[in-house]
Amino acid sequence: MVKCSDCGYLTVRNRDTHCLDEADSDFREKGMVALGREYGRNQYPLHEEMPLCFAQYPSLGEKIKNIDKKKNTTEEVARIIKTEIKCEEFVKWQHGFTPKEHKEMLDRQWERKWRIITGIIFVCLAGLFTLLGAFIANLN
Repeated sequence: MVKCSDCGYLTVRNRDTHCLDEADSDFREKGMVALGREYGRNQYPLHEEMPLCFAQYPSLGEKIKNIDKKKNTTEEVARIIKTEIKCEEFVKWQHGFTPKEHKEMLDRQWERKWRIITGIIFVCLAGLFTLLGAFIANLN
């Protein structure tokens, strides 16, 4: 069982750029959206209040949509993302990396493992063909 608050795929949409940004530690712990300041004006929320799952885990979206607007949204979001769930897409959050970068790190790890496996297979096949060639040569 894992928590969305510990996952690298937990993301929030930037209100200015509409890009998906990393959910910061305040959001993960308290559900609080980061504040920005525009040239001395009042502070405003940098991100939308509702988190998204970069891996598109359907249950998170459903739970977020069902938040009662009469309750404190911040507390409800924090409660939901801290709830333990079963998720096969979970990737441990590393501070400072966007969800896309978390995905790219996993892809690189998988690629490295695949290269090692294919290398071992090719070495074994080369050895097998060498032995087969030696066996055929001894038959003559």
